[in-house]
Amino acid sequence: MSKWRVSSNGWGEDKTYQVYRRIDVNATDHSGNRENRGGVFDSKAEAQAYADKLNAGIDPEAEEEAETETIEDTGAPLEPYIDDDEEGDEP
Repeated sequence: MSKWRVSSNGWGEDKTYQVYRRIDVNATDHSGNRENRGGVFDSKAEAQAYADKLNAGIDPEAEEEAETETIEDTGAPLEPYIDDDEEGDEP
């Protein structure tokens, strides 16, 4: 497979960008020979930064998940939540 690259689509100033790599570098470059990642980007710089991370072996999607799932560690022990109310009413 090739390195991750940026492609553009659109006319004039209305362009979108995608990150792709060629599956078979010896075959003709066409949509069936491309693997796309990251969806559609509004700026070339944003798409290139995503491609650069992929080329460095970093998975930007895994980074995003890790950022959104981070819980602040206050150092306090966690206490289990026990629902003693069988009817589901608040105490």
